[in-house]
Amino acid sequence: MLIPDYVNQEFKNIQTLMNEVERTETRENSKLLKDIVIALPDEKELNLEHRIELTHQIVDAMEWVQNGLGVQIDIHKPQIGDKNWHVHILVTTRRFKENGEELGDKAVDLEAKFYNSKRSAAYY
Repeated sequence: MLIPDYVNQEFKNIQTLMNEVERTETRENSKLLKDIVIALPDEKELNLEHRIELTHQIVDAMEWVQNGLGVQIDIHKPQIGDKNWHVHILVTTRRFKENGEELGDKAVDLEAKFYNSKRSAAYY
């Protein structure tokens, strides 16, 4: 779990973060998180640590954490006989407030980054 430095470290626990996400979303059809799926290289020279590093580079380039959002990274290895290494990047739709204790407004100014994230990730 990646969160801004000023945020309460308890939010690194996914359950704590999800409780806050659900608390702040009052509409029944609210979008809680953005789920971005990116294929990772299946090259034999890359181990899990390399794939984690690559994923962190992508997340850093997108500047979600720097813009006050929480990010959960889940790397999935392929099934036996498959070559589909991929990562799910879950991003909160709301920024953390400056007090670091709760989520605040929707990050609507970052929508373009979400929609362009797949294209941007292709350059890595």
